[in-house]
Amino acid sequence: PLWMATSLVAIFAVFHGHAHGTELPVGADGLRYSLGFVIATGILHACGIAIGMIQRWQRGRMVLRILGGLVSVGGWYFLLNALG
Repeated sequence: PLWMATSLVAIFAVFHGHAHGTELPVGADGLRYSLGFVIATGILHACGIAIGMIQRWQRGRMVLRILGGLVSVGGWYFLLNALG
């Protein structure tokens, strides 16, 4: 049911927010720290919306696949450097 899903999301949101709040460096400005999180979240949402819109077109799907492949190559690069 919707009320159960909403309740679970709210509970996890509280703990997720608390986890980020405990990461606040000592002496840091809490307002700027929180503002950074809000801006980063907005940018992530905008990227998700853009990806959703781009994938509607054939060329867009091709570009997304190429970018996904580049991200994968970058991930392997970082993994291999971390291990070796």
